[in-house]
Amino acid sequence: MLSLETPGIGARVKTADYGYWQQLLAETFLSRPKVPVVLFIDDDELARIAPAELHPADSLAAAVGELLFFSGGRNTFSRVRHMQTVWQQGDRTLPPPTLPVLALSVLAASRMHRDSEVAANNFYTRLAQALVPHADQESTANVRAALREAGAFADVADMWRVLDHWLKSLGGARGISTIRDHPGLTRIGYPLSQAVLRRSDRARLTRFFAKLDLRTADVPGADALLSYLKMWMSTPRGLSPAFQQLVSDPLQAKLVGQLLVGLAEDWDGRVITADGLRRLDIKVALDIKRQRVSWVITTADGVDEDVLRGEIAAEQCEVAIFRDPYSSLYTLDRNVPTTAQDLTRGLRLVGQQCSARFSPADVVVFAEDPDAGCWLSCQSINPYEEHLIAVRDDVAAALERVLVEAAEPGWRGVGRVGATQLLPGWKLYRSVVFADAGRLDAALSRTPVLRTSPVRPDLVVRPQLRNGLRLARHVTRFAYLSGGEPDLLLPSGQQARTVEAALDGVAQQPPFVASGFPISLRRIGPLTAGRHELRVDGEVLVFHVIDAEPSGDGTSQGELGWNGNAVLCDDPDRFEICGADVHGPPDTEPVLARRGQDETWLLSEDGICTQIEEPEPAEGLARVDGIMPYYFEMNAIPSVTWLAQRRGNTWQVRLLQPNLPAFGYLDAVSASLWARISGHGQPTEPLWAKYVQQWERHCGR
Repeated sequence: MLSLETPGIGARVKTADYGYWQQLLAETFLSRPKVPVVLFIDDDELARIAPAELHPADSLAAAVGELLFFSGGRNTFSRVRHMQTVWQQGDRTLPPPTLPVLALSVLAASRMHRDSEVAANNFYTRLAQALVPHADQESTANVRAALREAGAFADVADMWRVLDHWLKSLGGARGISTIRDHPGLTRIGYPLSQAVLRRSDRARLTRFFAKLDLRTADVPGADALLSYLKMWMSTPRGLSPAFQQLVSDPLQAKLVGQLLVGLAEDWDGRVITADGLRRLDIKVALDIKRQRVSWVITTADGVDEDVLRGEIAAEQCEVAIFRDPYSSLYTLDRNVPTTAQDLTRGLRLVGQQCSARFSPADVVVFAEDPDAGCWLSCQSINPYEEHLIAVRDDVAAALERVLVEAAEPGWRGVGRVGATQLLPGWKLYRSVVFADAGRLDAALSRTPVLRTSPVRPDLVVRPQLRNGLRLARHVTRFAYLSGGEPDLLLPSGQQARTVEAALDGVAQQPPFVASGFPISLRRIGPLTAGRHELRVDGEVLVFHVIDAEPSGDGTSQGELGWNGNAVLCDDPDRFEICGADVHGPPDTEPVLARRGQDETWLLSEDGICTQIEEPEPAEGLARVDGIMPYYFEMNAIPSVTWLAQRRGNTWQVRLLQPNLPAFGYLDAVSASLWARISGHGQPTEPLWAKYVQQWERHCGR
């Protein structure tokens, strides 16, 4: 530790040196491959990453101040600029030596909204205060003048561009850059882009990305993404007040939109907590016939087992979970007691990989679930479907008024004895169906205590096609039988809104109403067979209608068939069965690869990588409008171990055959692919780890 005097400060401050902060920031932000890097720094975050420092912001400022010329005007950062130049001339394996300076610029950006005495757009005052904390007004003004009027901050803006280029040049090996310029503030936009999202906000946004169905749908544009985010934020989501304020500010929202697009494109499909754990949902399973109530936990991709710990029924408990390949629910190693008190106060269990949670509730909506074999709690009602609703005694009168006004006839309460045995202090109502959006919205508007309850449709954050009579589910997503066209769900907040839409170029009159209830497209029709295009909310939804009437006479086009006496003949009029006689199994199992990917590769045990071009669909399928197979088939020789496919910035790597790696000479194409893909793959797959180790040894790491 060094004792340095910060310019403008009379007292001497004991601080860590510049190299200490450089290493600490690199380890904190640039050590996770393929994870978006947001160098968010505020006072709380500094205290978290540097717990040994009594005053971490002052320590960081003094470490940076050691290298600055505060009287140098334009050359204030010349020493740091020189360090960056020397680094650029080297091997650049370590991060640019500018992280402490960049961190201070983000700290300044994060403080912009806190003090009403300084205009929110006066970034340079904030940065001057961060560089020379506790300085007098004149010293602060001089530093601010050097940063802005003399143009010293241009060097810092260049440092941001260099860091952005370095991260991108490594293909994500040290993280994925989220550094963005500002649409209006061309220099200070870089630190502003990093001050937008704190760690907890990024984690909560993974739930938003999951709602957008980004695994199968494209990332919307920045404007559409912002619109959907505001809709999603119409109910509390736990996002920080600072982030909510930025989203509501017209100028800052543009920067938020750009950052969201980058994060959405790089999202790996995982819903996580602020601690980086996989988020699991704890649900309530209710079996009225057997008078049983229990906790269940929904599965998440990539987590096969874990041990969760937490307080259940006022006692510390430990529960092991195991994946059931035939269910969407984990198998628990013990019966977990379910109490009415835990429903009211919520439940949280934490393990090595996962964090499972049930949010506190006064009202719980249940739907029948085939995996649970009984009623299972859900986030919200599903219009037109039957539900069971549990409600605390003190809220039951309000719920019953809503049921009287808005539910379809036929609902009834469960006998008092049965309800009390299952959930003491709660009432149960069954056969509850909501089919009128207007009645439900009016009833809830008169019942404030239920306004944010699950007794309303779940918020939709982007236009979606739902329901309908889908055909060829394993071949295509959006083919429907004539007369069974899909329903449209539109993004909706707490209040209904009108939405302009055009079906096949024809504007819909009157406009659609987004209320959370599905809009039946088949009532617009009848729709003709073939392709249909629906433009709504800035997005284009394409679906196909297939006529129920079969084309042709359905007879075989082959030359041989089996008659009713199981005799092979060549008279089509006598064919009863047509097919083929296959002698023995194929030499290799066919490989099914997903269509619509940007790249498809086969990786062999010797490290050689072969790119596969996606073929056109089979002619027979292409004859039917709307049928586009999900997969295409190819053969892989026994030495092929992995199938790797990329969509956007996300790679999916699948094990085909368990061959041990035996790398030899790698051509330039294969070496380039391994450099790009080695940070992806399956972290829990031991064989993939062996291949990555072979690659690292091959390239001398």
